[in-house]
Amino acid sequence: MKAKVSEEYPIIEKLEYKFLVDGDIYALNTLMSLLQDKRFLYYSKSSFYIKDYVFKNLRKYFWNLRDIDQVIDSLDNLIGPYIHRYEYIISIKAQYKAFRDKKAIDKLEYILVKEFGIGFLVESTNLSYNRHDPRIEAISHEIKKNVYDDKDFVSGLTRDVKAFSDQCIKDKIYNIDTTTDKQLSFDQYSYYTEDITSGQSKKMYDKTLTYLYKAVVDTSAEYYFRGLIRDVFRRYQ
Repeated sequence: MKAKVSEEYPIIEKLEYKFLVDGDIYALNTLMSLLQDKRFLYYSKSSFYIKDYVFKNLRKYFWNLRDIDQVIDSLDNLIGPYIHRYEYIISIKAQYKAFRDKKAIDKLEYILVKEFGIGFLVESTNLSYNRHDPRIEAISHEIKKNVYDDKDFVSGLTRDVKAFSDQCIKDKIYNIDTTTDKQLSFDQYSYYTEDITSGQSKKMYDKTLTYLYKAVVDTSAEYYFRGLIRDVFRRYQ
């Protein structure tokens, strides 16, 4: 999975592979240390968004699959851990991008001081803020637009998602019918037969890609903003 950070440290691509494919936590730790940014020293991520978004929309799209709950359970076991690890990498890269964007950090600092006053930044020594505050949401929305409007960045994410998916989850989805406990069947009014065909497996993979694309861009935009505001607060510690 190539990205700008990989151009600076070619070994990062190998470390990403070991973490994503093998679940090697030591590779992740080495990767983060190579970024040489102490802001990642105690980084942790306890909530995940992408997998739930993808599975929720797959469930909606394939509503006429009688065994859809079993299919989602199978997908969760087969590709869920890969998607979680991928989201972890995506969140790190997005914040790394933010930490290096001094112009954007300066701009956000100006906006926050103007909107909340300097005391807001001085008192928030634990980097906490209410993400659901309408003013924060409005500022976040404007900042995220810069990510969505960055065609080169979004194109890079799209290529990255495709590479990740082909490498880690494609075969597992294509073989979904052989990894469930019983034969899958569809409602009689659908266009599907009782067997999942290769064409139907391909459709499931294609829809997974579609949902991944959107969720990854949204996640990158979210963590880019979190990286920016985190760095603004850090200036006042």
